Amino acid sequence: MLGFENFYYVFSKLIEVEVENNTKEYWIVTGTPDEINIEEGYIGELKTYKDPNKKDFLIEVAITQGNIYCYLSGFKKFVVYIYSIPEEKFVYKEFFEANYNKALEDIKRGIYKKRELCKIAQETFNQKTY
Repeated sequence: MLGFENFYYVFSKLIEVEVENNTKEYWIVTGTPDEINIEEGYIGELKTYKDPNKKDFLIEVAITQGNIYCYLSGFKKFVVYIYSIPEEKFVYKEFFEANYNKALEDIKRGIYKKRELCKIAQETFNQKTY
């Protein structure tokens, strides 16, 4: 079977973000990494692709995701695996050191994007006439 089976570890953190009028919101961010190697002290993030043109994009996504999982869990390093479905093999494996500051920035950027999308959805809903 391709992939990893992590059914046991889910990590969460409470994230504080500043919003309008200097008020604060609190979000719970939760993640389940693909692989956790407690003995060697790292988290693994696996991505697969059919289209080789997506490989570089998936590497960047996996790096961001692995780094966020490290922030949530306290692990200090992670590995990114990329698997090519057409080639039926792993085509990329690299270890990275976690950067908790970047992870927190990425999480907050995602929260702000989600808030904006929710505002747009609410405005759209409010404009509809039934």
